[in-house]
Amino acid sequence: WLFRTEPLKAPEKHLEIIEKLYYRQVIQRQIRLDTMSVGFERPPLTADCNLHYQTPKNREMAQFYRQSKVFLALSRHEGFSLTILEAMISGCIVIASNADGNMEFCEDQKNCVLIPGVDSDDYNSDDVVTNIINALEREGYKQMRQNAIKTAKQFSLKREGKELVKAFDSKKYG
Repeated sequence: WLFRTEPLKAPEKHLEIIEKLYYRQVIQRQIRLDTMSVGFERPPLTADCNLHYQTPKNREMAQFYRQSKVFLALSRHEGFSLTILEAMISGCIVIASNADGNMEFCEDQKNCVLIPGVDSDDYNSDDVVTNIINALEREGYKQMRQNAIKTAKQFSLKREGKELVKAFDSKKYG
């Protein structure tokens, strides 16, 4: 389990989800729930393992992604989320808010599980927990992971740089 702790990433909502998931999965089913967080502040968790890194090196981040089954991205706002693409290319099941930037490449139930934004009236933490459990338990989650990897491979820094230059050169930004 991997998540970010910056304020716009809604860390308090991540904690709420993890606590509920901990109860529903660990206590009731007696499985292990490990968490890794990245960001400025260490979150207070009761999960079995709470590893926190303020500024991990790229190699460490790649290892974290590979070790995680789930990447939770409940951002209040998101531009174009490279962290979600990093999680996808690493084979994580991505549970993401329907923030504008995520909608560029996130397809609900195809390459991720989309949920309502944490500040919307439709957001419900119990529904998020159920979506996470369902994503991990359903037979199609392996296909979702494969689709996510395929999606992430469509984006490269070289391609993104070209697209950015193209956008700035276009008349709509001039």
